[in-house]
Amino acid sequence: MVVGSPDGQWSRVAVDDYSPTDFSFAGKTFVLLTNLRIWLTALCLSLSMTAISLVLAQYRKEATALGIGVTLAIFASLIGFPYVLGLLELRVESAAVVLLLASAVVGSAIALKSEPKGGRAMRGVALGVASASGIMSLAACSMLLLSFGVPIQEPSVFVYLVLTGLTFLFAFVAMLVFWRQLRFQRTLLSAFAGMNGLVILVFLTWVQMGIGLTFAKISAFVLVALVAIVLTVHLKRSQQQARG
Repeated sequence: MVVGSPDGQWSRVAVDDYSPTDFSFAGKTFVLLTNLRIWLTALCLSLSMTAISLVLAQYRKEATALGIGVTLAIFASLIGFPYVLGLLELRVESAAVVLLLASAVVGSAIALKSEPKGGRAMRGVALGVASASGIMSLAACSMLLLSFGVPIQEPSVFVYLVLTGLTFLFAFVAMLVFWRQLRFQRTLLSAFAGMNGLVILVFLTWVQMGIGLTFAKISAFVLVALVAIVLTVHLKRSQQQARG
């Protein structure tokens, strides 16, 4: 609000949560870089794409039917169990139940990873869990991107944190299954850092140049996907050379 004094002096004052905004280049950049939601979105998008790259680079057609069956059962429970609790009129937060069941997915992945060499069937289960987890991390991240910056009805912080938590969780499961088998952790970390940098660069462009938010989201997704494709091809070639 602009307030005038009897001597003709005008000054800007804050009203409730609204205060004068610095629209300079430095001011907008500072606001962007200190926005927690943008950083969480960048991390989730990069984690999802890194998980998908890792799954695709390691994928083998070995007993996938068993793995897909186990994974479908796990994720059916994630969707159906809160509904069953609702029918039983149990007062349990659905989001908490989903996170609890998702932690069971993490536990199953750790158990699979700790098995010595369980043969083709065990590897198929691990592949199925990793593949479905990678897809779920992308799905959760897509919901996160859709909810970010909605001008009409901003989603609650609780919903945003739940989506962020699920994205981290599913991406962690997808990467956990094969992480120790790779000899290219440095490459993965470099690609992950590059993806984060691209997302932040796109959002900086969104703020500084005034491009549309939807265009910024699509640009960030496409750029990170291109990096993920290059990473997948590089990992496959590097593994072939290592085996050769």
